[in-house]
Amino acid sequence: MRCPHCGKEIPDQSHYCLYCMKSLEKQVVVQPAPVSRRPGKRALLSAAGVLVLAAALGGWLAVVRPFSQQQVLQPAETLSSDSTGADSSVLDGEEQQGDGEKTTIGEYVSADTGGRVFDADSVKQLPGADQEGFLIEDGVLIQYSGNDTVVEIPEGVQEIGDRAFMDNSRIQQVVLPEGLLSIGTSSFYGCTGLEKIELPSTLSQVDSQAFSKCQSLKEHVLSADNPYFTVQDGVLYNRDRTVLNSYPAGKQETEFVIPDTVTMLVGWAFEGNSSLEKVTVPAGVSDIFCPFGYCDSLREIEVAKENAFFVSQDGVMFSSDGQTLLFYPPNKPGERFDIPDTVTDIEVNAFLGSQHLTCVTVPEGVTTLKTFVFKETRKLDELYLPSTITMIDSLAFFNSYAQMTIYTPENSVIEDFCRENRISCQIINS
Repeated sequence: MRCPHCGKEIPDQSHYCLYCMKSLEKQVVVQPAPVSRRPGKRALLSAAGVLVLAAALGGWLAVVRPFSQQQVLQPAETLSSDSTGADSSVLDGEEQQGDGEKTTIGEYVSADTGGRVFDADSVKQLPGADQEGFLIEDGVLIQYSGNDTVVEIPEGVQEIGDRAFMDNSRIQQVVLPEGLLSIGTSSFYGCTGLEKIELPSTLSQVDSQAFSKCQSLKEHVLSADNPYFTVQDGVLYNRDRTVLNSYPAGKQETEFVIPDTVTMLVGWAFEGNSSLEKVTVPAGVSDIFCPFGYCDSLREIEVAKENAFFVSQDGVMFSSDGQTLLFYPPNKPGERFDIPDTVTDIEVNAFLGSQHLTCVTVPEGVTTLKTFVFKETRKLDELYLPSTITMIDSLAFFNSYAQMTIYTPENSVIEDFCRENRISCQIINS
C-alpha cells in the first residue's frame, strides 16, 4: 500500500507511515461547529528554539559541499517534491490558508539529500491571530502565539496543526475541546513546561512527535469515553494496544518493558525522555523508526529472543539478520565500538547523541553513511571507514566532528569528502 500523505510504499496494515510519521487511522468526520472566542490576554510573540529534524530517508551524495557551508541557512523557497524529491513531503513546513495562499511556520533548508535543518530565526508570528493569540482557519488551529500558562482551546477547533505550539516553554496546561479530531506532527514539540493535557473522547488521530520533549509531562490523560486510544501507566497506545504512540518525556521510571501486544513503535515515540536507562522490546514488534532519539540516559535496549525482526547485542539494536545497525544507546558505556562484520547498512540516526564514543570502526561491506548517522557524537575523534564506502550523506556528521580523524584505505570518495570538509584523513593499509 501507499501512504495517502507522502505517497511512499509502506507495508500493508500499517498504522503509521514510517516515512512521514502520519497516522493512517481513519479520521472521524463530525459536523463542524462554530469556533467560540473567549476573552484573554493580548497576544505576544512566542519564544523559538532550535530543532534538527531527522526526516531524510533517501537520496545520497558521493561527495558533498563543505560542512561549514551547510551551517549557513539561507531563506528557503516553498518546499515541494519537485525541489527535494519525494521525501520533501515528510516535513514541508507549510499550512494551507483559506484563500489559497500558503504561509510557512518556520522555514527549512533542504540539504542535497532531503535532510531538514530547522532555523529558529525564521520562526515568525503569522498574521491574523486574535487577541488571545489563536490563529484558526476552517477549524484548524494553525498557530498559538499567546503568553498564557493555561491555554483553553476554543470550541469548534477540530485539528491542531503541525508545530502549532512548538517550543512554547510557558504553557503549563492545555484544555482541549470535545470535537477535536486530530493533533498534528510536532504540535506540542518542546513545550518543556507542559504538565497537564487531557485528550478528549473525539480525538481519533495523533501524529508522530506530537508531545516530544515535553519534559514536564509525566503521563498522558485520556477521556474514559475515547474509543480510539487507551492509556496504560501514562503511556499512549491505540485502542488495541498494538501501536505505542507516545511515551511521556517526563515519565521518571528508569526501565520500561513494552507490552507484548505492541507490534509498532511510532517514530520518536520516546523522544526526550531523560530517565529511561533500559527498554525491553517484545517479540511482536516489527515496525520502528528511531523511537529512542534523545533519550540521554538510555544505556541498553533488550529485544525478546522470540522477535523475528530485531535482535540486541550487548544492548545495541540490529535487524534480526545482523545486517542493519538500527540504534546505539546514547549513554551506553565504552569509548570504542567495532561494528560487527555482518553489518552492511547503518540506519539514519544510528549513533545520535552518543555521549561516550571516541572511536568507531565501520566494517567492509558498508557502502553508505546516511543522514545524521553520527549526528551530535561530539566526542568522536577517530572513525575507521572501509574501502567499500561509495556514498557519504551531506549531513552524516551534523554537529559532530570538531577535530575528528578518518582512517581509511585508499578511497577517493572518503578522501575527497575529508578534503572538502577539512577533516584529517589518514590512509592505512587495508
